[in-house]
Amino acid sequence: VSTLEIVSRTARETAPHMTVVRNGNRVMTCAAASARARGTTATVRDLFFNRPVQRKMLLRPGAIAATCERVRQLLARIALAHGNVGFSLRDVSRGQLLLETQPSVDMLGQLRQLFRSTPHRAAFRAVAAECSAVGARLSGFVCSADAGHRSAELQLLFINRRALARRDPLVRLVVSLLSRAAHDDATPSPRRTPGRRAGGASVPKSRAEAEAAHAAFVLRVELPRQEVALLHDEGGLFAHLADERAVHDFVKRAVATGRVGSGCARPASKSAGHADDAPTGSPDSRPRADEARESHATPAVPGGPA
Repeated sequence: VSTLEIVSRTARETAPHMTVVRNGNRVMTCAAASARARGTTATVRDLFFNRPVQRKMLLRPGAIAATCERVRQLLARIALAHGNVGFSLRDVSRGQLLLETQPSVDMLGQLRQLFRSTPHRAAFRAVAAECSAVGARLSGFVCSADAGHRSAELQLLFINRRALARRDPLVRLVVSLLSRAAHDDATPSPRRTPGRRAGGASVPKSRAEAEAAHAAFVLRVELPRQEVALLHDEGGLFAHLADERAVHDFVKRAVATGRVGSGCARPASKSAGHADDAPTGSPDSRPRADEARESHATPAVPGGPA
């Protein structure tokens, strides 16, 4: 449905090369006419050139801006999954820079770069979640639903650097865990003033507000390739896990505690039984339920917006 021009140069190459794809068919591969630094530039032209109905729809007010925003969101997900690569997105026809990131291992810094112009400030007050086990690793940030957080855009879960669809069972599990934490915070307690979390952070004052709000999380999960198959469907990318129960238990512990190491459950193999039976360190290092609940309430990220 378009003409795609790709110009690329690797670190080992002295000159860039160019590939042109039109309507899904490669029409040309040759040396690029101009020099460029190491990296890749992809240029899309003549969008919907062979589909007059869709091309006419782009002439409607706001249609081009909406299309660019969808592309920006997609590229933002790719940038979060590959923090060691810098990305930029430009609307050449209007001369606008829509997105730009620098290579960084700091996920929080990438979040600020990608979403500084959007109303997702609540995500920057999230709790750092990091967990390691034999054959599995989870890292990222989680934040239970705030009354002022009305978008689900920052509900991102990556498995082996691939973003899962929001209907994937693992994504739904994290949403359920954080929504349950928001409901618990909205329930009055004799030891807690309604509407306040530990540390002074605000919480939804009612269950209705909690249900209307959205949790926010950006999590990266690394699993052995033989333990997961990533399949595309109409709704996006879905993960088929070899031992779904063990991985789900691992993610539950990691999200609930927000701690490193011994507080997390080790994914067990099918022959080993339930993941709760796996060793989790000494009894003193095992997180208690009240500690796990407090981990949702502590704004552990310094320097974030108030």
